[in-house]
Amino acid sequence: MKRACFLFVVVLALPATGCGGDEGNAGECPDVSGVYQITAHSCQPQTVGSTVTIEQTGCDIPSLEPWPSWSGTVAEDGSMTWSGDAGGTLMTCAATMSGTTVTVTCTPSCDITLEKQ
Repeated sequence: MKRACFLFVVVLALPATGCGGDEGNAGECPDVSGVYQITAHSCQPQTVGSTVTIEQTGCDIPSLEPWPSWSGTVAEDGSMTWSGDAGGTLMTCAATMSGTTVTVTCTPSCDITLEKQ
């Protein structure tokens, strides 16, 4: 009876520890790396048509070229947070990806749209 009870407890415990995974695991973030064209930029409209390269290592975005001081992270759901220096002003941004389009809202107020190339 002890063996059956132990087996029952182990079987019940497995789904709780074997599914999902650690949310901090770098392998669980979607790949958002690539080259994106700026299709809208409320703060710097002269950048529309330029490209941004998102580099990604696991869940980290170590740089956003051509803005090397910018970096961020990718969440499991694909949402991103970025921050960096914009001409002496520290900005933070929240970004979401839908298909090949990234919609970005930054503080201080600035809205950007990127399209993956």
